[in-house]
Amino acid sequence: MALRRPRLPMLCLGLFSSLLAGCGGPPQVRITQEIKSHLGEAYYHWRAQALQLTVAQTKARDLALPDISGPPAEIEAAMAGEAAAIWRDQCSICHGLDGKPPTALAVKPRSWGTVGTRMGFTFGGDKMRAGLYRKIMAGKPPHMPAWRGRLSREQVWALVQHIEGFH
Repeated sequence: MALRRPRLPMLCLGLFSSLLAGCGGPPQVRITQEIKSHLGEAYYHWRAQALQLTVAQTKARDLALPDISGPPAEIEAAMAGEAAAIWRDQCSICHGLDGKPPTALAVKPRSWGTVGTRMGFTFGGDKMRAGLYRKIMAGKPPHMPAWRGRLSREQVWALVQHIEGFH
């Protein structure tokens, strides 16, 4: 019996699939109940204390961060915890703790952690990140609320990074 050589397209598809399985964003912070999220003015007071700045300086710092042009160069570890807490407290109700919406919802929000999402971040890069930032800030009526005014720029960029980490 002669051995059959694997066809090149099937071999390439298998290799590509294994590479995609490892794609995704930065690892997410393990969220515990001790980590609290901060909305609106409470965020600026919390962040000012952590940065040893005044609330006014903290607000000015946040306004200096990029808006829809793309994410800042780095998100601090403290902000990764803040994003995980915001996800747990606000977003997971519809999107699920693991980025997969509960099946009982009448309206299906975006599911995160699929191959297409990872490919979008891997191959779409900052353009996809900026789109997510805009979607979080503006919301998607009638089901997803706008978070502009309740979350800072830094919090939204940290949330984008958190979403990128879903596998």
